[in-house]
Amino acid sequence: MKYLRASWARFRGMFAGRRADQDLSDELESHIQLHADDYIRAGLSPEEARRRAILALGGVESTKEAYRDRRGVPRLESFVRDLRYGGRTLRRSPAFLLAAIAILGLGIGVNSAIFTVVNAVVLRPLPFADADRIVRLWHTPPQSTFPGMRTFSLSPANFRDWEAQSQSFEAMAIYRGGRPSLTGHGEPIAVQSIRASASFMPIFGLQPVVGRGFTAAEDDESAPQTVLISEAFWRTRFGADSSIVGRTILLDLAPYTVIGVVPAPSFLEEVQVWLPLRWGPKDRSERANHNYRAVAKLKSGVAVATAQAELDAISRRLELEYPADNKDWGALVLPLHEDLVGDARLSLLVLLGAVALVLLIACANLANLMLVRTHSRAREIAVCGALGASRGRIIQQLLAEGLLLGVGGGLAGFAAATWGVRWLLTIFGTALPRSQDVAIDSRVLAFTTATALVTGTRARHWSYPKWPSP
Repeated sequence: MKYLRASWARFRGMFAGRRADQDLSDELESHIQLHADDYIRAGLSPEEARRRAILALGGVESTKEAYRDRRGVPRLESFVRDLRYGGRTLRRSPAFLLAAIAILGLGIGVNSAIFTVVNAVVLRPLPFADADRIVRLWHTPPQSTFPGMRTFSLSPANFRDWEAQSQSFEAMAIYRGGRPSLTGHGEPIAVQSIRASASFMPIFGLQPVVGRGFTAAEDDESAPQTVLISEAFWRTRFGADSSIVGRTILLDLAPYTVIGVVPAPSFLEEVQVWLPLRWGPKDRSERANHNYRAVAKLKSGVAVATAQAELDAISRRLELEYPADNKDWGALVLPLHEDLVGDARLSLLVLLGAVALVLLIACANLANLMLVRTHSRAREIAVCGALGASRGRIIQQLLAEGLLLGVGGGLAGFAAATWGVRWLLTIFGTALPRSQDVAIDSRVLAFTTATALVTGTRARHWSYPKWPSP
């Protein structure tokens, strides 16, 4: 408890400010005057009496420093003073300051921009509940017919057999894209559509914003023609009108009743309308026509390898049952995140490593500038040493200066990264996986801050002069 009280007192003492220093000066002055009065009564002159009083006290400034050390946290306070001194020193050399910040800003900005992309595409999980359990299902085609192709679209009948015979999945959904024409609401336009089974939305945990979602009955061709509108399209095309539910829209001149408004998954955010499967007997039996994609959600505790082994076994059975259509056709289970990122993962990580070399070059250039500057201040450093400053104390002062440069370079780098991210998105566009998720977030801010501090202090460390041992 005593240690805590002492620590708290020291912490408060750091913020005592000028008032506490003035109180200390007044108290010391009163002690000096009392001693001086004693010497005057002993017959000394006032000047000599005051001199001896100060000598008896041990020196005014040294006494103040000793008191401040006991009042606050000496190391931290000395570092704060070094930061202030470093700021004043850098302001006196604007050319060096601007050059150093430019070098650091370029290196940090490039790294932060690339890390922003890597963070969004590779590191950040998909924004769905239980995203690690969502997988993409593919056919693997015969290599004799499709050499080099690893994945292929699904046929409806094979998917239905997978769904009926597998035990590894909590839910499975099949879907395909389209571009129907919307008429009757302003100028006719072609809209991006997805025709999906009723289980698609529940797999991603997406709930309608307005109205309801599809039911399993609407997967049949005898069901009424219904449609879901994406939230973004609802706001831009229909003015977020909540009475949209129950209204009829024309898609390819066919009437569809709007039953709800749904948020689109981030990897399908360009989708504007959602349609039910409405399969008939011919669609369900189609085995040779591969034009669908599928997603599924693993049961809790089931590994991807287990689901893969199960679909491999089902595919072998289907190959024996339907050799004309399923000869050498297999199955592939891929985590959705891995499937979306694909080969971009390795390319982005290699690119991040390459720009890290740019940062090292920037750090080396800054170290050279600092080394020249440090040698130009050799006389100043020598005076500090002559006055009693230790090598560690001088290094701390130089380190504080490097830290300030790191902060300045970090701010410049953050601004450069903001521009760089927009430039990368313009260059790559939709070719970049998960491009809609690329944004500067708290993780990028932490990366930029850490990079700036490490770069500034490391460059200063490399620029330390090789002082001989005392």
